[in-house]
Amino acid sequence: MFNNYNIYEKINILLNKFELDLQINIQNDDFFTELFNNFIKNKINLNKKNNDFIRENDCTKKNNDLNNINKNFDCDISISQKEKQKYYLVKLLYKKLVILFHPDKGGNQEIFIKIKDYYDMDLLIGLLNIYYKYNLDLPELTQEDENKILEEFIKLYIYLLQNNCL
Repeated sequence: MFNNYNIYEKINILLNKFELDLQINIQNDDFFTELFNNFIKNKINLNKKNNDFIRENDCTKKNNDLNNINKNFDCDISISQKEKQKYYLVKLLYKKLVILFHPDKGGNQEIFIKIKDYYDMDLLIGLLNIYYKYNLDLPELTQEDENKILEEFIKLYIYLLQNNCL
């Protein structure tokens, strides 16, 4: 699925849509249409009122929303101890970004805080987005990495759909 698209560009679009509530119609984008039709369409009920995702309808209040996405995403499989650990690529990217953006080393404090938040949430797409925005050497993704990215895309896309942010 990712081979036909610049995945970093798509990550950037989706996270910017979430963080800034930009007036971007991502539903006309082939990538997001494919994502919705193949992975999301039959897995959610957008009219479900008691879903934990729908806590706030205001798309401008973003402080804890990514945490809510990770905490409230329903899975049929119980989470094992191994899955609760930080994803290996998240650790690697975090360490490299901290060296570059730490305020004590002359880095930007806002970016550093965002990096820390993404790391705390084990959010690979957030860290990859920072790499993309600042033209850093991007890692080559494995199939396992692509699966994690897809899972995070689905969580964030569902959240945006359910909160009428798209």
